[in-house]
Amino acid sequence: MGFLGDGKHKILVVVFVLSMILLFVPRIQGDGRGYYAYIRSLAIDHDLDFTNEFSVYTDDPRALPNVEVKTVTGYVQNPWSVGPAILWIPFFYAAHLGTYILNLLGFSIPMDGYSLLYTLAASLGSVFYAFVGILLIYDLCRSYFNFSKFASLLATISVWLASSLTMYMYREPTLSHTFAFFAVSLFLYLFFFMKEGRTTFQWVVLGAVAGVMILVRWQTVAFLALPLFHSVQEGRYLMKRYNFKQIKGLVYQWLGFLVAIFAFFLPQAAAWKIIYGSYFLVPQDVLLPQGEAFMDWTCPHFLKVLFSPCHGLFTWTPVLLFALPGFFYLYKREKAITLSLLVAIILQVYINGCSKDWYGGACFGSRKLIEVLPVFILSLACWVDRFKTKLLVIVGSLIGALLLVWNLLFLVQYCRLLIPPMTGLTFRQMVIEKFQLPLKDIYLFFFAKYVKGIPALYGVSVSYFYLSVLGRVAGLALLSVIIGLMAMCVSQKLQSWIKKSRGVST
Repeated sequence: MGFLGDGKHKILVVVFVLSMILLFVPRIQGDGRGYYAYIRSLAIDHDLDFTNEFSVYTDDPRALPNVEVKTVTGYVQNPWSVGPAILWIPFFYAAHLGTYILNLLGFSIPMDGYSLLYTLAASLGSVFYAFVGILLIYDLCRSYFNFSKFASLLATISVWLASSLTMYMYREPTLSHTFAFFAVSLFLYLFFFMKEGRTTFQWVVLGAVAGVMILVRWQTVAFLALPLFHSVQEGRYLMKRYNFKQIKGLVYQWLGFLVAIFAFFLPQAAAWKIIYGSYFLVPQDVLLPQGEAFMDWTCPHFLKVLFSPCHGLFTWTPVLLFALPGFFYLYKREKAITLSLLVAIILQVYINGCSKDWYGGACFGSRKLIEVLPVFILSLACWVDRFKTKLLVIVGSLIGALLLVWNLLFLVQYCRLLIPPMTGLTFRQMVIEKFQLPLKDIYLFFFAKYVKGIPALYGVSVSYFYLSVLGRVAGLALLSVIIGLMAMCVSQKLQSWIKKSRGVST
């Protein structure tokens, strides 16, 4: 295997670079400001007082906690998780170092965590982790399940670019959803490849990844159903054979697994203790009037989460409907594991459906369920893998391409404010108006970022204008290639470590 892996890896990198050129917009906005506030406050101010961080953003003060309202410990509230900030650390300090070097060269850029370089670094960091997750889930399809290259590639690209992941990977990259996608993909990757004969050390590693996964988005705790189901099945097998020595070993491995989860979740518990005075709580409850709760465990809105015109999972992401038959074939292949994956998805739907904003607020699609997309990639690949005739391959490819276009038109509608962001859509808005989009809106969606800030054509020469645009395109393309190659290196290093730990020759 070469530096870029097999031929399909190269295709994934090319698709990644092209999608970055067309879709990527570096920015910190919405909930991303709450996540980013952790790394900025700790690195620059060396504290967890978010008064200055939240006061900087004045365009939509309702999107952030009121800095005048303090918790019992005297801090400004921050209901968002600390996980993304931890994963941003190398990118933040790379931006910090870059700013320092530029200032040595004569520039005057404030090293305050707010300049363009910091925004770009945070956004690229999110994209990097998302693409690592994409590569890992593709490799899982290919190397563990042995699905065909075509099935693995079609499933990966279809779910990647025809779902809400596109929005939160490229247009609002500083929210936690890309990190959750990465963490779940990594967890699944390690779980499957280390499933048989897992050592205590490997259990601890899996627990550490689970801790990071929960640290990023707490509801991903549902994916612990996989090791739980597998261990129960293994324990029953050992009990039937009265193999108490191995049962004892399994108990010790689970202890190591749980200790690792707890250890990697400690940063969040510590942050809560400082900000709210408690190690464990639902921080959103603090934002609500006394007596109200953010979670209502008796009212899950289950069908609405899946089918509502207001950000329903299947309503906004129809590509996932095509993945459903794959669960049947996945079940025929690995019954217990498929059941545990379905349980994890159902728990995710239940947890998110019980929240006060089950629809996700002002958002694109079912953003709160982006972490289940790796499972749907596996399911879709399992079904497409059964396409053995040339006709089925062509039909599958055409359907994937149509769903990708459908999602891109949806993005144009949303980003150009042509559909309401917080209410259900009508059939006309969801279907008919996609094909009546003004060309101007489509052009501005894809290319406005390249012409923004360049003087109008009548103010400069035509050659200067086009050279400026080409320079921006080339610069983003170069950054995309670098991020893509970095992600490839990480995925290949992880693959090599897995093979080495399993005693498989590379």
